[in-house]
Amino acid sequence: MGEPDGDGQLEIGRGGRGAVELDRIAYFSDAVIAIAITLVAVGLVAPKVPVADLNRALIDMWPEFAAFLLTFWVIAQNWTAHHQMFRLIGSWDAALVVLNLSFLLAIVLMPFSTQLLGHYIGGLPASVVVIYTANLMACGVVRVLLWRHIRRAGLLLSTVDFGTVRYLHRTALAIPAVSLLAIPWAFVDPGTAWVPWVLSSVAARLAGGRLRIRSRPG
Repeated sequence: MGEPDGDGQLEIGRGGRGAVELDRIAYFSDAVIAIAITLVAVGLVAPKVPVADLNRALIDMWPEFAAFLLTFWVIAQNWTAHHQMFRLIGSWDAALVVLNLSFLLAIVLMPFSTQLLGHYIGGLPASVVVIYTANLMACGVVRVLLWRHIRRAGLLLSTVDFGTVRYLHRTALAIPAVSLLAIPWAFVDPGTAWVPWVLSSVAARLAGGRLRIRSRPG
């Protein structure tokens, strides 16, 4: 088991108990994200109408389906990025745990903001756009802070190369930066304020390029 360093932080390497502790953090995160994405799906309630009205009722549910698909994609992207990060970590400290919990807090708020979006997506009020955008930005900003801490605190595996570091940094920045455009957009044309949310995912892919996790010799 590791010992506290000079700053009173506990760092444990990948081997032995350290690997177990890092796995516990990752598994807990996976479970929370899985519950969040399940709660988003639970918001899709099957219509209880006569058979003759079923087709119309299903068509009328398009806002809920649209909000669900958008949020599913957002959470999936965040989980993928989180998974990639934890593949590269060699040790951990208390700040990592706090930042990771903050990231999960932003994730578990997604079902609430998705329900709001689903109810009002046909005529988006600015307040709903601000809430959903703030939720997206919170996920992205905390991811940036988490990744920055991992790098600066020396928690990365020694074999991680600069290209991988740059990829994750760019993709983490792209989503909150582009999503922020939705707020002023909402006051100009609320009906299409969802466009920056979609573009943020595209921007993340373009900003980072294709990830190839490479290792430096050593």
